[in-house]
Amino acid sequence: MIHQKALLLVRVSSDSERQDYERQISDLTNVANFKNWTIFTILKNKISATKKRLDQRPEIEILKNLVFDKKIDLVLVTELTRLGRTAKEILEVYRFLQENGIGIYIHSMSFYTQSNNPITQSVNNIIVTIMAEISEQEIIHLRQRIKSGQAEAKRKGKHIGRAKGRLGNFAKKMETPKYQLAAKKIKQGLSLRDVAAISDISVNTVRKIKDWIS
Repeated sequence: MIHQKALLLVRVSSDSERQDYERQISDLTNVANFKNWTIFTILKNKISATKKRLDQRPEIEILKNLVFDKKIDLVLVTELTRLGRTAKEILEVYRFLQENGIGIYIHSMSFYTQSNNPITQSVNNIIVTIMAEISEQEIIHLRQRIKSGQAEAKRKGKHIGRAKGRLGNFAKKMETPKYQLAAKKIKQGLSLRDVAAISDISVNTVRKIKDWIS
């Protein structure tokens, strides 16, 4: 039996999210072990994809070189947005991998894109395209809500903008898509643990976000 060689693609927005970073690796490693996939390597990035164009993300360049050198058979990610933040970027990476015969496993969807059946593959392509568009629209809507909330806070006399110390650093993090998603789910009434799982951040961080927006 030929074991497929897997690449784990993980990313966090900053060094302070080390715990989330390790959870991604742990979750994907468990999947690889269960599926009997051999982990060839792990590509890591600690820079928010929203601040870097796709061609400025070093892990994507390494990924492409490994594909060209036929070192890997599939790529594992915890969620579709690990490939990119915009629908265009997600689909660019997805199509590159598909065109080179590389499967993608998306853990949050329990979804594997590779299939020898042309009809199934076409359906998979449609699903990924739709999910990529949904992911981008959700990020856009979250940003709009955050801006609206900031405008309301400013109207009430609260400080908005660059601040000093730990408070200022957290304010910057609240502008990232991951923290915005967590804030949205908190407002929807989800439990802290569920929010942490959906947003891919620690429960302690979710508590801080809840305190921040309350």
